[in-house]
Amino acid sequence: MGKVLVIDSDSSVADHLESLWIGLGLQSQLFGDGMAGMAEARREPPELIVLSVELARGSGYSLCNKIKKDGKLAEIPMILASSQASDETFAQHRRLKTCADAYIKKPYQIEELREVSQKLLNGEVIAQSEADIALGEAQSAELTHVEDVELKAEESSVANLLESEDTVVNEPVPPLSEPREVENLVEKELPFAQTDGLAESPLSLESKTMAKSLGQSWSSSPGLTDFTQSGTSTQGGYTQHTPANDLDQRLNHVAGVIGAEQRLTQEATLAVEQATGELSKVRQELEATAAAWHTLSQKIEPLLARLQSVIQERDRLKKELAQLADTTKNFHGEIDKASDIRREAQNTINTALNLLDDAGLGE
Repeated sequence: MGKVLVIDSDSSVADHLESLWIGLGLQSQLFGDGMAGMAEARREPPELIVLSVELARGSGYSLCNKIKKDGKLAEIPMILASSQASDETFAQHRRLKTCADAYIKKPYQIEELREVSQKLLNGEVIAQSEADIALGEAQSAELTHVEDVELKAEESSVANLLESEDTVVNEPVPPLSEPREVENLVEKELPFAQTDGLAESPLSLESKTMAKSLGQSWSSSPGLTDFTQSGTSTQGGYTQHTPANDLDQRLNHVAGVIGAEQRLTQEATLAVEQATGELSKVRQELEATAAAWHTLSQKIEPLLARLQSVIQERDRLKKELAQLADTTKNFHGEIDKASDIRREAQNTINTALNLLDDAGLGE
């Protein structure tokens, strides 16, 4: 029988949904602690995960992000449930890379949960809600507008460059422009962090290295990745400093940066190898412990069977001793009665002898 893993701080959920899971041929298992539930999922992957956003410890959004980033658990269908999230919040979370496979409101509606669970178990994709469609259309329209503006700006810059009479060779080259993220008002109200599955910083190692070699510095403050030569940008981006060294010095600087990156890579590789070795030792110890436990279990089982047999024999002897005690008690009673009869007979004989003596008939 398959298993459904329910991660919810409300303990009454287990009784409320038990008949639903039995009807779907699943055995339910409830965890109130998110990390304990994730550990159980890694130990024995379930057929389905039902995760509540509102947990006693931590957030369901963060746990969803961890599960969907886990190579062993990412493909397990997940239903994210909440009693507080709006349709817009769910729609925004659905656009993350580590989103759930389906979203429902709490308290759980049996029929809705049964339908969604059955579709996910059958490998079907849950259709987008109206809020998802509206959000997608709004962001697509905004992104198209931004792309048009950037394209016109690039065309204008190229035209100005071709019309100019001289070109400065040492002019710093700006990084490749990345698509600008569209500001989403709903996103500001979300209870989950933007690190939960969003894209990493668009700058590559090559771009940062080129910036350093040209005397530029990168500011990681949020905002547009603009490029300026005059001073400090208030929204983040590149800040141009006039290079004072010649080409050889800049090449040496680049070589130093690359050497530092290589050293960091070597240190990281060494740390990973050490951690892998430690993990291998721990795994071997666990396997040895499991083998020893298996051997001990095999030895204990016949002893337990023998002990059970001894206990049964002891109980049987107790019953026999109790019966023997009753028999002995009855036997002593009969002996006492026989002794009384014997005494009475002796008294009668003595009385008869005395009468014979008195009558002169005695010997």
